[in-house]
Amino acid sequence: MVLKPVERYIYWLMKPTPKKSPAKPTGLDAPYVPGDPIPTPDVVEKSSDTTWALWNEEVATHEARFADTQPPSTLMNLSASEGGGHAPTVPSPLSSRRGEADPTATGAGRPPAKPGASLDELITESRKNNRVCPKPERWQQLFNLLLEGGPGASGKMPSPPLIGHAWLATPSLSKRMSFRDHIEWAASHGGLEITASFLKQLREDEWYHMGE
Repeated sequence: MVLKPVERYIYWLMKPTPKKSPAKPTGLDAPYVPGDPIPTPDVVEKSSDTTWALWNEEVATHEARFADTQPPSTLMNLSASEGGGHAPTVPSPLSSRRGEADPTATGAGRPPAKPGASLDELITESRKNNRVCPKPERWQQLFNLLLEGGPGASGKMPSPPLIGHAWLATPSLSKRMSFRDHIEWAASHGGLEITASFLKQLREDEWYHMGE
């Protein structure tokens, strides 16, 4: 049967178009299955000499933006008696304590505190040899001295010493800070020399140290 041109056109329009099956993904598009090797990129180095030359050129361009180092400006105009370009040395506040006897392991007592001991000197003394604070019984004795000695008899008192369960539950750094609060309180209530005299006669084994 011969179809007319119009019939052939209608037949072509009505003819279903065959569907193409989707292409199977390959390479990085393929789903990963456990056990398959993980794809890694291939790195190929080409013309390393040229790359190094480009790097050096970039560094030189960057450095060219900065001016050359200039000599330092003129030093302070100090007289020759003041050391030229150096300021006079100021003595350390602890220099007056040089020559004092150091504590010994035999338990020898220390010389009494000098009059006019400062708060900074006393704090330094309390931290010498990695000290934390006096051991509980000695700390309590100092606290009692402040209560009975006059300066601590009136006014607001600091928190009591860390003894008993409080001693066991408190870390070394907190013990040190609590003892410093006692020293500062004594300094502001006229008990600094009492505290200094008491601490300086303590043996080294009557102090608690970091790491004990």
